[in-house]
Amino acid sequence: MGVLLVFTGLWALSSRKGLYVFGTISIIVIILVVLHFVTRGKVYVVKLLPNEKVLMEEEGVKVNIRYFNKSELAPDCKVTLTNLRIVVGKRILFSTQYQDSFYFYFNERNDELPTPVVSLKGVSYMLSLKEVTTKTRKEKSFIYFEPKSHITGMKYIELNVSDAKKFAELLK
Repeated sequence: MGVLLVFTGLWALSSRKGLYVFGTISIIVIILVVLHFVTRGKVYVVKLLPNEKVLMEEEGVKVNIRYFNKSELAPDCKVTLTNLRIVVGKRILFSTQYQDSFYFYFNERNDELPTPVVSLKGVSYMLSLKEVTTKTRKEKSFIYFEPKSHITGMKYIELNVSDAKKFAELLK
């Protein structure tokens, strides 16, 4: 990025247009540097609801999501299983932190969604404990479930946790 600034700086000395380009690139670099320092020490943790306990948490989970019109593969996610819900957080670009993206609340343990259906913090779904199953593909177990119909159009999600059987047992 510094090399780009040097070249545009030299160009800026010779023309007015170059000055505008140099100024724009400089502002973008300053914004990126400030954002880096502002978010550097931030730690994203799942905010627990009242009477909620973490049963299992795993980072580096590969998640396959199928929507009605597309598929998504998230290769590095953090899955948190609590007694009330499953929280899936995707890794933030150029960071080691995770941002919560999906909240799957269990019908049997929640009367209604305690969070907005769609918000800046993620998307919430209702899910029955009976719908959460363990499946196998190429001798590797994973957690599979289909959330109820939703405006985002998610058909199913696969969580490739390291110990799918233990995950399923903790749900009971």
